[in-house]
Amino acid sequence: RFFRVPYVIEKNGIMEDELRSRGFNEIVIKMLRLAEEINFRLSDKIICVTEGIKREIARRYRVNEGKLVVIPNGANIELFRPLDKHECRRKLGLERDAFYIGFVGSFAPWQGLEVLIEAAKQVKEQGYSQIRYILVGDGEQESILREKVQEYKLEQEILFTGRVAYEEVVNYMNAFDVCYLCKEGLSFGFSPIKLYEYLACGRPVIASRIDGVKEVIEEGECGYLFEAGDAEELAKRIIQSYQERETLQEMGLRGRRLVEGKYSWRAIAERVAEVLIEIAKKNDLK
Repeated sequence: RFFRVPYVIEKNGIMEDELRSRGFNEIVIKMLRLAEEINFRLSDKIICVTEGIKREIARRYRVNEGKLVVIPNGANIELFRPLDKHECRRKLGLERDAFYIGFVGSFAPWQGLEVLIEAAKQVKEQGYSQIRYILVGDGEQESILREKVQEYKLEQEILFTGRVAYEEVVNYMNAFDVCYLCKEGLSFGFSPIKLYEYLACGRPVIASRIDGVKEVIEEGECGYLFEAGDAEELAKRIIQSYQERETLQEMGLRGRRLVEGKYSWRAIAERVAEVLIEIAKKNDLK
């Protein structure tokens, strides 16, 4: 502010809520909230990745909405691209003709993986034992998830790969028939990079019905939605995707085209650049 340097913030969530969910002391949270509020006041622009985050910042911190702009996250569409499904399965040692639901990410409580395992149990009980699930990654909930898989006798259906190299992730995504994405406990939405990476690989997505995700899925008609935490509805969507497996390729292509047009990092960078140029002109900078 002293040197009149324009200052832009990007917000992917509400910090105090994230700290509270991780068990931080309330005094610490209040101090950091005050620092964030000052930060907002001194900024020239605040980029929010969802409309919900924009509304929440405006309401909670009394920030003028004219200072807030919504620009979602995106994906590296050169790295995350469609590859031959059967070739990827061959490389990874997976069954050629199985139907795979896949997840990539950290095994954190808000990822909805316990719900996925509960849904997998219901799907199997309804006679769809040919559906497989691949969980790529690791994290704090891994032991809990493995215990639940054993309890439900799903060892043949659910595969844990452990952490894999970043450049190998694209092979797993392309080996899936459908990708899984869930976020629990957020009223203001989020913009997961993983969503755009899944779609960039030409794979439809089964995702929780939440702001920042449902709009993308509905716009591109490239997936299925369910209420976060509802294992019964998730099981129905898994079975539906299996029954409609002949249409999945076209759904995946629609998702790829959507990401190419609106959610590549280049497209997102161009939108951010427009905001920065506007601020520079307002401050008479060249």
